[in-house]
Amino acid sequence: MSRFSLTDLLLIALVTIWGVNFSIVKGAISGSSAPFTPVAFNAIRFSIATGVLIVLVRRLGEAMPASRRDWLAVAGLGLLGNTAYQVLFITGLDFTSPTSSSLILATTPVIVALIGAALRIETLTWPAWVGIGLSFAGISFVVLGNAANTTGHVSASPLLGDALIFLGTLVWSLYTVLSAPLLKRYSATLVTSLSVTIGSVPLILIALPDWLRLDWSAIPIAGWTSAAFSGVFALALGYVIWNRGVKHVGGARTAVYSNLTPVIAALFAWIVRGDPLTIYHLVGATIILAGINLTRFGKRTRTEPLPAEE
Repeated sequence: MSRFSLTDLLLIALVTIWGVNFSIVKGAISGSSAPFTPVAFNAIRFSIATGVLIVLVRRLGEAMPASRRDWLAVAGLGLLGNTAYQVLFITGLDFTSPTSSSLILATTPVIVALIGAALRIETLTWPAWVGIGLSFAGISFVVLGNAANTTGHVSASPLLGDALIFLGTLVWSLYTVLSAPLLKRYSATLVTSLSVTIGSVPLILIALPDWLRLDWSAIPIAGWTSAAFSGVFALALGYVIWNRGVKHVGGARTAVYSNLTPVIAALFAWIVRGDPLTIYHLVGATIILAGINLTRFGKRTRTEPLPAEE
């Protein structure tokens, strides 16, 4: 078993930030007092993240991709892991709860394992398949329970929100797997910065109509603080740490840390927002986490670990 490293510590900090971020984003986009629409908030926080990452790359003196093929790969990752995923995430979270969305996203390791098996990167043994089945059963339990206990605080059925979050999970898992080859040749900071910058362009274009209608002078300090926290920590630093994890310890081990995100998200939403923590969430979380761990221990990687960044 690999020793605990600085990368592992950074990943723990990351999932803590992401757990808190669910409630922060939800408060900024949902409800009559929310200062932003979902697409407007998404574009603002990505603009902030892009600025932070550009400054970081320039200070580090990172070398740009050496070939057209690598540029196309980075662009594809940007549109996949930033544009597509973020549209699904922000829209889904507007319709459902932070706890439910975090539990669904926690199944990233399971989806990563399935993609790895499809690409013949990994072999899944019977415990892994049992774990995959448990994870999907747990998701079904959370989704159905969430729909049954909704009291009208969302603008549409939470089933739609949960479905969008699940699609986002598929997209993020694919991003995690497909980013690995680029991270063999370039730093996590460079890959993250370029992909976020490219992925931000469509997000800003989508948000332009909402930006034109937005009363910028009426946005409270709390709204700007939410956008800054989400843009700087959850996005800019978060994506760098995530890609560093994929590069140093591999996609599967990095994805396992998402086990902690729903625990932090549920507790923070319960304590700060007063969101209910139902029996459906507790039982569903238990089933999902058991399935994730069975999947983790029931798969066999066929490829060599990614080299560490120098």
